Amino acid sequence: MPKTIMISLDKLVNKYDVRVALDEDRVIQFAGMYDDVTRNDNAPKLPPIEVIKLPDTDKYAFVDGRTRAAARDLLGLQDIEAVVLSISSADVVGLFARALHANWAAPSHRPGSILSTR
Repeated sequence: MPKTIMISLDKLVNKYDVRVALDEDRVIQFAGMYDDVTRNDNAPKLPPIEVIKLPDTDKYAFVDGRTRAAARDLLGLQDIEAVVLSISSADVVGLFARALHANWAAPSHRPGSILSTR
């Protein structure tokens, strides 16, 4: 498992996201899951988001996980668990490709998944 860190939500920027808008129902679904985890250690946990560190700043850009961050923000939480990827911000094509893969090839988008909205 990759090393994770907690990142403040106010340090996250939307630079490589492949979605036009967030699915509000999914944000609410994820918020419920985060809320369940705070009350029940056995509740299913959402995976950490994936980000890259932007050069010359204290900000991070989403690669995967904008909806999860919005869910935590909805709950009034200040931070989120994240994996900081070692991909250069200069590799724009690679970052968009990884974001597309995370959003369209992920198990959460397959029918029957615990995170499926279908």
